Amino acid sequence: MRRLLVGDDPRALLFFLGPTALGLLVDLVLRARALAGYALQGKAIYGSSLLVSAGFWILPLWTAARLHSVQSRSVRQGALAALAGLWILPLATFCYGGQVLYHRVFASYMGRDTLRLGIALRGTVGGWFDAWGGPWLMAAMLAGGALVTWGALRSARAASSRVRGGVPAIAVVVFAGALVCFWSDNVDSRFLQAATPDACFVHGCVHALRMAITGQWHRRQGVSLRTPAALPSDLATARKRPPDVLLVMTESVRADAMCSDPPPGCRDPYLDESVGDRLALGRTTSQTPNTFSASVLLWTGVAP
Repeated sequence: MRRLLVGDDPRALLFFLGPTALGLLVDLVLRARALAGYALQGKAIYGSSLLVSAGFWILPLWTAARLHSVQSRSVRQGALAALAGLWILPLATFCYGGQVLYHRVFASYMGRDTLRLGIALRGTVGGWFDAWGGPWLMAAMLAGGALVTWGALRSARAASSRVRGGVPAIAVVVFAGALVCFWSDNVDSRFLQAATPDACFVHGCVHALRMAITGQWHRRQGVSLRTPAALPSDLATARKRPPDVLLVMTESVRADAMCSDPPPGCRDPYLDESVGDRLALGRTTSQTPNTFSASVLLWTGVAP
């Protein structure tokens, strides 16, 4: 029963925890303070994501270790190349290098809704990379993914002498459990993002697949048009001639990326060319922190 459950050498499973440990290390570097600030429930959810991450990686890496015992060199190398190129390398590239880049720009990870939105706006991805660093950035992401893949395969090779016989039941069970958690949205990749970067990204992939399979991909929230309240009839300007005002507004742009002060106090390549003599909009108040409801507010004039 023990051999059926965990294999001949249970210690071999420890060799396959490298990706999960790497995800934890990335989190400790990027957002240790945020993790420490989670309430007890948030910490428990994050702890469960470590189990989900480990469950997701153990079976593929066990398979890689088992392939090293195949006698035919061509079959062994071909199968390892297919596993690495079609599964480990793409996921490693986006789960680690891609998540580090995304967190650097947006202070969050690619998660459930993020990935779906990215697929819908895939025509803009090239422009994003050009703005962030161009093709060298893509090359750096791929190099990072290749390094993670190399490390995972080295761990699998080191464990190959300990891996014999059939697949241990625990590897299959935890892999299936991880997929169930991803499919049923039992991974927090939207709000606190109390999950490792690899779990957040895979959750987004599985959610996108779920939306496509269930036919919900094209479902969109509608906007109801309403008539805003009329302006007071006695509203007037104190000037003899009303001023010509051009209000420039942006959305989803951080303050450290664009500013409204006129030069030389603020340099902005977009605003300087069109409205160099602009007046600063030093403080604004939003009725809602959500993009969707804020847009409805602007379009309709109705309070959220």
